[in-house]
Amino acid sequence: MDEVMFPVSILRYTSDHQPGFVVCEFRDAHGRVYTSREVKQVYVSDAYLDESTPYPVPGLTECVVLRIDGSFATVRFTRLTWEGIDVDDHPFEIPAALLPVAAPDAEPGAAADGGGM
Repeated sequence: MDEVMFPVSILRYTSDHQPGFVVCEFRDAHGRVYTSREVKQVYVSDAYLDESTPYPVPGLTECVVLRIDGSFATVRFTRLTWEGIDVDDHPFEIPAALLPVAAPDAEPGAAADGGGM
């Protein structure tokens, strides 16, 4: 199972309690929108965010790829929990096109599948 960064939208800043907390969302492969519970903003953005930031802004969060099946990928998020989902390891089906082509630690230009070796 590969851990990769997945794009989310940061919707709003919720607390100045350090290091600052935000709420995020993403859309799954079937068009359902999921909204996160509060999360430390450092888990989803390297940018400085506060209540005066114009939202939404793009963010990234870690997920583990459980399976890729054609144009869909099944992932589990490692840092975010989602409203209405009571299980932390709930799998989500997302468009596979949103996943990075290369592994995060691969050489530039290397394909995630090893290039057919």
